[in-house]
Amino acid sequence: MSAGPRPRALVVTPDGPARRLAVRTLEAAGYNTLETDDSRQALHLLIDHGERLAVAVVGAQLPIMAGHHLADFVRRFFPQLPVVEIGGGEASPFSAETILEELARAS
Repeated sequence: MSAGPRPRALVVTPDGPARRLAVRTLEAAGYNTLETDDSRQALHLLIDHGERLAVAVVGAQLPIMAGHHLADFVRRFFPQLPVVEIGGGEASPFSAETILEELARAS
């Protein structure tokens, strides 16, 4: 018997190690992930998949559109979608444990 579809997460950060950590953490927690290092691609993924996403993990230092602007876009156009921002200061999650804590807080 199948447990049903897994929730889907979008991970957006140009920081390769942070992106890989977020993807591994989310997949270990049962999420399917979409990932990109580019805010323009993230906008396309949001338009195509936004209604089916369970969470967006957004890095601060994105090219083209700053991470906080992308997070604001998500909150405005996908208000049901929790956003976890990473890479924006000392309080930002960089470990698997803190990513999961931020996810629980954002949900």
